[in-house]
Amino acid sequence: MSDAVAPNQVLRLIIDRQTFKGLIVSMNEEVMLVATTVQEVPDLPKGIGVRGEIVTEDGLFQFHTRLVSVQSAPVVVFVLDRPRAMRKLQRRREDRHEVALEGLLVFISADRSINARVEVSNVSYGGAEVIAPEAPPMNTHSMLLMRQGDYELSTIVRTVHAVTVDDGVKLGLAFVEMSRDDLEILHEFVTSLGSLGSP
Repeated sequence: MSDAVAPNQVLRLIIDRQTFKGLIVSMNEEVMLVATTVQEVPDLPKGIGVRGEIVTEDGLFQFHTRLVSVQSAPVVVFVLDRPRAMRKLQRRREDRHEVALEGLLVFISADRSINARVEVSNVSYGGAEVIAPEAPPMNTHSMLLMRQGDYELSTIVRTVHAVTVDDGVKLGLAFVEMSRDDLEILHEFVTSLGSLGSP
């Protein structure tokens, strides 16, 4: 089993044509527990097939497993059979696009939390740069929500660098998981803005 499947790793789960974003909170030889971002417990049958996707600096990893059960307190947690095999796919890199988006950055840990409005200054399929009032710890995961008008996109990001500027802190954020649908929405949005240049 790849080191990509480990506690504190973010991932995306596809179950019964539904997509769930989550974080591996613990695992043993038999099961893996994944905390999700959903607010309500989904109606999913035990034993249903689950496809997982994990994006790391080394590439995109995919695995298949089954749902054991769903727990609902204090957050919705999927209990999955521990995956026994994983497939690695090549990661795609893209140019960055200058933008001016409103955003929201949410970071929560045992001793600190951030829920702050940010300005997104550039975006690519691999990540984004934002101006925030404060920075999450390096290499930790946060949720980034970007919106402008009717456009809205949320994804899990990892803080890769932080530089103090006049308006706060300039953060470099790497997307650690993003669905193909999200990528298509992002591409259509940034290429629709006349001032972006070549996509």
